[in-house]
Amino acid sequence: MTKEYVNTIQAYGIAACAKHFPGDGVDFRDQHLHPTYNSLSAEKWYETYGAIYKNMIDAGLLSIMTGHIVSPAVSQKKNPNLQFEDCLPGSLSKELLTDVLREEFGFNGVITTDATIMGGYTMNMPREEAVVQSIKAGADMLVFTTDFEQDYEALLAAVKVGIISEERLNESVLRILALKAVLCLRDYNLPDIDVAKAAKECADKAVTLVKDTSAKYNDGASYLPLTVEKYPKVRLVLLGEDKLYDCSMKDTAVSFFMERGFDVNVYEPFLDDLHGTTKLKEDEITIYLANEQTASNRTTVRLNWCPKHALDIPRFIHEQKSIFISLSNPYHLMDIPRVPVYINTYSATKVLLEQALSKILGESEFTGQSPVDAFCGMEDTKI
Repeated sequence: MTKEYVNTIQAYGIAACAKHFPGDGVDFRDQHLHPTYNSLSAEKWYETYGAIYKNMIDAGLLSIMTGHIVSPAVSQKKNPNLQFEDCLPGSLSKELLTDVLREEFGFNGVITTDATIMGGYTMNMPREEAVVQSIKAGADMLVFTTDFEQDYEALLAAVKVGIISEERLNESVLRILALKAVLCLRDYNLPDIDVAKAAKECADKAVTLVKDTSAKYNDGASYLPLTVEKYPKVRLVLLGEDKLYDCSMKDTAVSFFMERGFDVNVYEPFLDDLHGTTKLKEDEITIYLANEQTASNRTTVRLNWCPKHALDIPRFIHEQKSIFISLSNPYHLMDIPRVPVYINTYSATKVLLEQALSKILGESEFTGQSPVDAFCGMEDTKI
């Protein structure tokens, strides 16, 4: 899959960049905040992460971004004298960049650091030493800066006293110029692509109906597809950020339903009070829209409900028909295990929101397949 990805996007004049070397995902923590660790044994790393990076390199990969991720076993395999505490993240490690990537894997493309403003980078050594160490270790470019003049002067001083050689600088300059030449001087004969049409086609294939157990709450009939005749009233419950990449979640959803003849009410839990079920509307459907996005300084993403009695939860699933659509996180079933209908779109964009809404109205079929375990390894989420 990685080889196909590299070949495809580079055929269109885009430099593939494999990140974050030596490989994220083993440590559940966040390298934006502090150094993290790929704690696999050297043997296991070479069988997994190493094999994937080597596969992309052999396919002609043009660039690699190194992570602020330490791989002690691989570093110590290259340099047995290293103590655990002396092992550096990929963005600073000669053992990982020069010894593994350059010499062992034969990579001659551009190596960049990840952002050098991140805690995973800045916590390893003083700034003036770190920017010099990255270039010495084998990186060709530094990404971001906390203070351009400070970083520039640190590197210039290192060159003047010979800590960084002119030969080392020329290697990086040559690789950067070669990358530009490949991307800018080659004729790629790119097709004329209708971006809006392509985005809609991708969205149509992506939106996934993960779960529909609504029939057991509705006399054997699914809530889907929604029709104005069955549910003329739509109750919208909005969670997370209203602002999507290119629209307002609320405004887009309200307009979508109103244009199709639905009566739309945006639920305001602070204006409500704790209540029973006697006044619930039989002809109303509740649509949950959640935009809880991951971020570099947000260590967990969970659903947070209204502090007033959690009035916005799907409390009465037997009496109040509910559909939950997650725009940006596929794991929310963990926090709403009994919701009858659950849908993932994977990204918070207008085209994906509109595709999800059109599918629950039966305007197109659900064809998306979950790329992850949306049931979160829990049996009760399937009920």
